Amino acid sequence: MPGKTLIEKVQQPGPHKRPASFRAFTVDLDAIKPVIRIAHRSTIKRDMPQRIIFDHELVLVLSGRVVVEFVDHTVELKASDLLFLQPYEPHALSLVADLPCDHVAVHFDFAPGLPAYTQDPYRRRPYQVRFTQGLAISERITLNAHHPAVHGLMRVVEAHNGKHPWSSMEASLSLSGVLLELVRMNSSVQSSRTQTDRHAIDLERVVAFMRTRLMHSVTVEELADHAGLSVSHFNRLFTSWAGCSPMRYFQRLRLEASRRLLADENLSIKQVALACGFKDPYHFSKVFSRHDGLPPSAYREALLAGRLK
Repeated sequence: MPGKTLIEKVQQPGPHKRPASFRAFTVDLDAIKPVIRIAHRSTIKRDMPQRIIFDHELVLVLSGRVVVEFVDHTVELKASDLLFLQPYEPHALSLVADLPCDHVAVHFDFAPGLPAYTQDPYRRRPYQVRFTQGLAISERITLNAHHPAVHGLMRVVEAHNGKHPWSSMEASLSLSGVLLELVRMNSSVQSSRTQTDRHAIDLERVVAFMRTRLMHSVTVEELADHAGLSVSHFNRLFTSWAGCSPMRYFQRLRLEASRRLLADENLSIKQVALACGFKDPYHFSKVFSRHDGLPPSAYREALLAGRLK
């Protein structure tokens, strides 16, 4: 259909039902040569109604929270969470507390002609792409701000929108690296899931303990003792379970609490910092900016601006 925009060619608004059948394509990892259609960083400022997409999409949340509602389940994403969206899976997005969500989105095919088509993506029929050897990419992946996949996706966006002769190749190679990392992560998680699940309740109890200690310091030794495990065993299990180290997770909890408190105009930045365990406003601003990409004061301004709209 002539005149369609790029967005219209890769997605269609709902309401939709999940298709009864999908055509399956199988691909080897060494055959992956991504075709990127859209790679951008933007802000979701309002709920998005149900839609389907005609290719694959990676969505990385940089700040804020968003709930993705599928036909039979929901997924909540926060900062550094990654969502892998499959084609023809109906879904809608809802902001948490009506606060804006800064994110990176990349629409792509795993390789040219996968699936084979001669027209635009919107002419496709329901399909799935699977990897050989039982490999896969998880639907939701918890990362951290320094994870290679996060840096890789930022490079994809930068290169895809670059003007150099090599920009397209650089974007495709960067996305290939991200996809490989995501496959590796899923394989590693699956191999250790049985052992980790036996300790899931203990680790959840540790997280509950962390939440009571946000204003205070805590050591890995204390957390391991609370879980009834040795430090090395606790570190290994927690990292596999949460996708980051215990102390990194503890810092993430502090930052989550600080975002909630920043919504209260009656609290100063210093009060928020101390309430969340940061030694002073400077330290708080440094950590917050490194994680969210903007200082607490700017984040508060964005929250207030979002409320006024």
